[in-house]
Amino acid sequence: YEGDALKKELLAQNIRIGERAKIGEWATIGERAKIGERAKIGERAEIGEWAIIISVVDGYKYSANAYTDAKTGKHYIRLGCFIRSVEEWEGDFDNNVKEFPADSPQWQRRKNVYEFLKKHLEIEEEAANG
Repeated sequence: YEGDALKKELLAQNIRIGERAKIGEWATIGERAKIGERAKIGERAEIGEWAIIISVVDGYKYSANAYTDAKTGKHYIRLGCFIRSVEEWEGDFDNNVKEFPADSPQWQRRKNVYEFLKKHLEIEEEAANG
């Protein structure tokens, strides 16, 4: 929040934006959407009503988050600077072997965060579909 007056106005409307969150130009955020701390949203992104972006901070070396594209229903996970669909991650999880050598402790922490986020997306999808 850039000023106390703006902060008070947003809080009065029950709008909260986490610290270090970045929102690109022309982004639209629907009512009751929740955005976690350090989440990054690209330009022209549209987040619908009741949208959920889950973030994991300090789960491994970098922050991570997951969300479902409301228009396509496709699930996305961001690990560090890599944003990919679950299908893309499943096809090539080991895209950064220099920093995360296979089966190393740092690889396992990254994999655990990925599996946690993937499971969360599955649970949210089941809940949405009744």
